[in-house]
Order: sequence, then structure tokens, then C-alpha cells
Amino acid sequence: MKKYILKTYYFIKKFAILPLLCLMIWQQWESFLVHEEKIVKPTAYIQKYYDNDYTSVYGRRYEELKKYINKPCHITYFGDTNLNTSTILMHYYQTQYFLSPNIILNDSLARDTILYNMYFTLHIDLENNFYLKNGWKLIKDFNNGLILIAK
Repeated sequence: MKKYILKTYYFIKKFAILPLLCLMIWQQWESFLVHEEKIVKPTAYIQKYYDNDYTSVYGRRYEELKKYINKPCHITYFGDTNLNTSTILMHYYQTQYFLSPNIILNDSLARDTILYNMYFTLHIDLENNFYLKNGWKLIKDFNNGLILIAK
């Protein structure tokens, strides 16, 4: 019985390892081919994809808005409501990041400026908006989902 176990162990050690090693090498080669562009030419890859990620594209929407907010202020933030909670929070935090040092507050207490961030719906109902009906003025609709309203 002991000789049988030793022969089996010797067979596994000698012959079963070889296909396993070949499989591992093949897997590494496939992984290399998938990421070849990043590994072989990292500079070209970075130049090709730089500034095209989701956060950079999302942040470009705020460049024109920053011209209208020339001093630090408190802004009330309203975003899309028909999205899931994590997306709503992500848009809110990105708005805080791109408009810093302004204080962006996500509550119903209106300050002197309101920012509507309608990333997917792009527009609000201007005729039925509570603030526009009560004396607030539309400062600018940036036609990219950002709408600025002030007293």
C-alpha cells in the first residue's frame, strides 16, 4: 500500500504539474494580451485616455458655472430625484468638490442661491417651480443639467 501511495505521488509530481504550469503560462499570456497597450506603451495609453474618465467629463459641466459664482457663498443643492441613492450622493459630493470653496448644502432650506443639478433629466419645470413662482429669478440655464436660481 505504501509503494502505491509513493508511486501515485511521484506520478502527480512528475506529470500532473506540467499541464498545470502550461495552463498558468497560457493564462498569463492572455492577461498580457488584454493589457498589452497599457504595459508596452504606457505614455500613449495615458495620452489617449487622459481626461476622458467619468469624473473629468462630469466636472467639465461646472466650468461655466464657476464664472457666475465669483465669491464663496452658501448654495442650496437640488439633484435628480429619480435615481438610486448612491448616484444621488455621488453627484452631490462631486458638486461639492468641483464648486469648492463654496458651501453646497443638500437640504430644503433655501439660501440666496439654488443650484439644480439635473444630470439625466436636464431641465426643470420652469412654470411650476416653487421658487420661480415666489419671486426668485432664473440666473442661467447652462443646458447641461445645471440651472442656477437666485433671489
